Amino acid sequence: MTGPQGMGPLIPATTSHPATPIQIGAITPAGISGLTIHSIDYEPSTGLLVIVDSDAKAHTVDLASPTAPSLLQTQTLGQFRAVAITPGASHFFVAHYNGDEWVRRYSLSNPAAFTASGQTDLAFASYGGGGREGYLVGNYFVYFAERGNQMAVVDVTNPSAAVKMGLAGSSTVFNGDTDSVFYGGYYYAQGASSNSMGIAHVTAGVPALDATIANTGTSTRLDAAGTRLVTIGSSTSLKIWDLTAPIAPTQIGSTVNPAGSATAASLGTMTTFDDVALDPTGRYAYVCTNLGLLVLDCQTPTATVPASKVVPPSGNVVKTIERVADNRLIGVGTQNVRVYEI
Repeated sequence: MTGPQGMGPLIPATTSHPATPIQIGAITPAGISGLTIHSIDYEPSTGLLVIVDSDAKAHTVDLASPTAPSLLQTQTLGQFRAVAITPGASHFFVAHYNGDEWVRRYSLSNPAAFTASGQTDLAFASYGGGGREGYLVGNYFVYFAERGNQMAVVDVTNPSAAVKMGLAGSSTVFNGDTDSVFYGGYYYAQGASSNSMGIAHVTAGVPALDATIANTGTSTRLDAAGTRLVTIGSSTSLKIWDLTAPIAPTQIGSTVNPAGSATAASLGTMTTFDDVALDPTGRYAYVCTNLGLLVLDCQTPTATVPASKVVPPSGNVVKTIERVADNRLIGVGTQNVRVYEI
């Protein structure tokens, strides 16, 4: 996960209670119950959230008033992922991933009735957009192509006639359901079935793979903040990396099933880690688990300890988490959208 629009690190500010997130708003949109969330993006100046799910639908949610979020529209799009909203929320882009290579633009002039306003067949030879994250950086739409195991860059200067710029990557890093974070000018990404992480950058629309970090584990989600990168695996493993050298991160800590330790018995036994986000300093990791939102204090990387756990009502846990402001998290689950203050 990353900052809004995938524009890299957010500017740190004081948080009130990073160790104990407080839910300040929630909504249960019709139509997302039981679904897998493929991709989300948030536009901070308008408070607009776009969700793309496994049922080929997109949802627009108004979060301008975080204590009273509202569903604006649900629409069937087709098999798309990697959503990215333009600054000011005039449009959003998505990448098709079911064998064909399309980038489609939707107008948000009326977020309650968004409409397709341009589609480009990029002919990337079945490089479908299977990655979770989409990024709009300048005039470029960047996403990770699951079927082709590559990072794809598309020039959307003319959104109705997008131009493919190039591909970069390796089948050993960008394979499967790739998660990524754009931080400090670099894209850190890893496929769900990969045991290595790729680090890439884009210059004038040309992508390049800078480094591959081997034996990172089969992590499925990651985030970065401060000088830290955190990766998690679905079987309750978490690794902490130092980013002082951005293209040569070093592992400085790890933990497995922290809530199962004797010191955290009251938190219960976690069986899955689904997503992770960091506070602005990189000290606290907010981990989506099968029992709720687990907060880990990573101040001492070699001795990560649970700080708290937020259990949602009726067990409706969030599966995707993103920090969208210095003191604000958005969590999306199989039945809900939740707004947390930290």
